[in-house]
This record gives sequence, structure tokens and C-alpha cells, in this order.
Amino acid sequence: MTDIIQQYLRDDIEIVRGGDWHETWNLYSDNAGTVPLDTTGYTLTREIRKSHPNGELLDTLSVENGKIIHTPASGQFNLNLTEAEIDEYDFVSAVYRDVLDYGDGNKQVVRLGNVKVV
Repeated sequence: MTDIIQQYLRDDIEIVRGGDWHETWNLYSDNAGTVPLDTTGYTLTREIRKSHPNGELLDTLSVENGKIIHTPASGQFNLNLTEAEIDEYDFVSAVYRDVLDYGDGNKQVVRLGNVKVV
């Protein structure tokens, strides 16, 4: 099994209306965080739901729908929401879960937390 991330990170996020929102993930092959990990074949998906683990699905960010831009050579995932997409959110609070698919048959929840839209 691929052993890139040792455990998940619990982290709450806040999305502010009135502009775009961006978040960047950088994966490294060394503990010092200086050598980017080649993430060719990896995918990252963020699901925003009313509640964990299987509440109503409110949004999905993925490479397939263009809300995540993946740059494999630099081990980078850029998560993006436009102002118009944020304006469509009809919720103030929800939860999210990020799942990293290593492309070798293994998937891992790597981050989860609450989402607040203000």
C-alpha cells in the first residue's frame, strides 16, 4: 500500500462570499518538505456534505469538474471556487472530506472538518 500520508488532518475552513476561494495542497517525497512528490496517477476529491459520513451531498470538487487543478510533476493540487459558485451555496455550515486516490487501488481520507460560508 502507498504510505504517503500517515494520518488524516482535521481542519476547519471558512469560505468568504464576495470573491473567489483558493487552497493549495503540496505533497513532498521527503520529511523536510523540499522535494516535490511526483503525483502522476493520483486524484484528490473534496466532498462537501450536510453531515458526516453520508449526509446530503452539497458540492464536489474534483479534477474532472475543473474545481481542482492537478500538477503531478510538482505534487500540487489547487482547489478553486469562483465567486459565482460560492454565491450558489445555500448553506452556512457543512462538513467536508478530502479523499486522495493513489492510483494503485488505494484511497485514503486525508483531511476533514467543518465548512463555514460567510
